[in-house]
Amino acid sequence: MKKLPLIAILLLAILCSCNTDATEGIYSEVSSSTETTSITIKKYLGNVDKSLFYLADDGLYKCTIDDSSHTVSSITNLTGKREILDAVLFKGGLLVYERNKGSLSYSASYYAGCDTTKDPVVFKPTDDEVVRGICLNGILYTNKAIYTFDSSAFTKVEDVEDVRYAQSSEDCCFLSIVIKVEDKNVTKYIIFNSTQAKIDLDTSKHDYIGFQKIDDSKFYLLTAGSSNVPDVYLVTDNTISSDKVFSLAGAVSSSSPITQIPTFLYKNSDKNILAVKCSNYFNICTLADDFTSGTVEEKKNGYVDNLRLTEVTNIVKYNDTCFVTGTASNGLFYIDTQADSSTKMFI
Repeated sequence: MKKLPLIAILLLAILCSCNTDATEGIYSEVSSSTETTSITIKKYLGNVDKSLFYLADDGLYKCTIDDSSHTVSSITNLTGKREILDAVLFKGGLLVYERNKGSLSYSASYYAGCDTTKDPVVFKPTDDEVVRGICLNGILYTNKAIYTFDSSAFTKVEDVEDVRYAQSSEDCCFLSIVIKVEDKNVTKYIIFNSTQAKIDLDTSKHDYIGFQKIDDSKFYLLTAGSSNVPDVYLVTDNTISSDKVFSLAGAVSSSSPITQIPTFLYKNSDKNILAVKCSNYFNICTLADDFTSGTVEEKKNGYVDNLRLTEVTNIVKYNDTCFVTGTASNGLFYIDTQADSSTKMFI
């Protein structure tokens, strides 16, 4: 069992409130240093009631709290026959993407109520089909097709020649796929919104390193831009803006295959703010009311103090103003954008 100092205290505050005044004393008890930890957080999944879930380098964990105590338990880990490649919380359950050790056999299973002691709903691929990944809103994709999932059954919605990459934002996902058109392979972009409705996008000459939901018909897509300084494009309904709506001020680390850069959207003084984790610092984009433009500045203090020089693995929305972020070597942090602070949840 892994001991996570003080996590229960802070988690109780997170689960109960995002009120800074009410929790000021609690937050002051928790270290805000960026001391490294032996735990590598590959992905923070979120919470269901009073249980927090995260995917670490050695497996999938659940931290359950009760008053001032907490228990951390391994759900599945690498000591068994399966390696957990990805996991998402979906409709109150766990959708898990895994690989059998020592083979190229991939699978996906859904555990209702996050109860891994009961038989899961298992995705059953065809003979020549290989599971390639899952998305936050329950979308599953293989080398042959894309499927929606309603917590009880997988339904094929699109045949593909390949899925080049997939990205998620809150309860939506964006995929770059290859389809066959008149015996030619053509790259196509699609979005599945929070209801798993499919949005077919017009063609684009870009690859995208960032995807951020605005609402169920409006999204931002980020390209690598010039010298790895991202350009931001707006998706409205099924159309990607022909020109960038603005550019960021900071560069991001390039990667191949494409890895999604962390972003999150919140309000501050009635203004919509897009925050983007760049190689150094965060870029804070104050957006126009119609999201068609933005002014950008680098943020070097406040809630970015503990995060600007860390490797952020993902950022999960808790409510409209508060977020939880996973880091590769510094544990989990709780971001309160209104208090302009970030607090380490454990070391």
